[in-house]
Amino acid sequence: MPIKGALATQLVASLPQLRHLRFFSLKKDMTPVILEQLVATCGELLLLLDMEESKGVGDQELETLYRCTSLQELNICGTRISAEGKARVIMRLPRLRHLVRGDFLCDALGWIEYLEEVEEPLYDLQEFTPSQSYFFHETWQMEMVGRMCPNLSKILFIQHPDSCPSVDLLKIFGHLTDLQLHGVPWEGGGLQDLLEGVGQQLHHLGLISCKVPTPTCPGPLPTCPGPHLPPLPSPLRPCPQQLPAVLGPLVLGLLVPRPRAPPGGGGLHLHRRPRLRLLARGGGTEAQGPPPGQLHQGDGLHLPGPGVPGGPRTPGGAPGGAVRLPQSGDPRCSY
Repeated sequence: MPIKGALATQLVASLPQLRHLRFFSLKKDMTPVILEQLVATCGELLLLLDMEESKGVGDQELETLYRCTSLQELNICGTRISAEGKARVIMRLPRLRHLVRGDFLCDALGWIEYLEEVEEPLYDLQEFTPSQSYFFHETWQMEMVGRMCPNLSKILFIQHPDSCPSVDLLKIFGHLTDLQLHGVPWEGGGLQDLLEGVGQQLHHLGLISCKVPTPTCPGPLPTCPGPHLPPLPSPLRPCPQQLPAVLGPLVLGLLVPRPRAPPGGGGLHLHRRPRLRLLARGGGTEAQGPPPGQLHQGDGLHLPGPGVPGGPRTPGGAPGGAVRLPQSGDPRCSY
């Protein structure tokens, strides 16, 4: 129900009684009057403020917003606050960590550089999402984000080879734990180097529409005892079975792109990693296996091979599209 007219008047009248608010959300219907009364009542205590799609909020409300000095999470997506205004919000709210739907981050940081009002701008923002207007970020933009927001822990990045030839530059984010990549080729896009650099610290890795070739492979490759890829013959280097070798022990979700099925079977065989969770595969395939949670020795997720009901059979008798976690005595394993 829209909060307008008499309802808005009642809300403004009741806000002075809410002196201990820490979280406040009013999508679409935030107005300058409501915002002013809210901030006058509990602005210094607010930790979260959500004004998404509130067209009544613009640059003229910035001075009111600056008084929310404790804000850690802010949603101003869809308001009339300008790109420069969003830059000033970032500069004036030092405890801000989460910009919900903050696809404008690069543009705002560009404004901060242009304004030159801060000598060494450094912010504690935690998340990066692609712009909804131009999608592909360039290398210099990500380098700028790395300088100003080095503590990013969650990144969704859409790669285009003309804008950012290599995702290897994302290694500059030393606190990265949640990484989702869209459209990155396994060869020539820097993906292998990136995973070798940050794989041990990742909790969640998503590979979405990534171009992963699947050459004929003799079977699951042994995992590497160290954090780096083992030396492999060049025809096998792009093989997706190598992914677990560079991932750390706390991978909470791995979204594997659907590969082309080689003759005789096309499943991905991933060796057991400690506390591997929520293993899934792209393309809308429904996984069959243990419920969400920790996978134990011998557990498997059945992922049917593309175009073959139930998935093809492998020489070992398992469906070709199944993920099998080998037993500890399996000679193919290295723990």
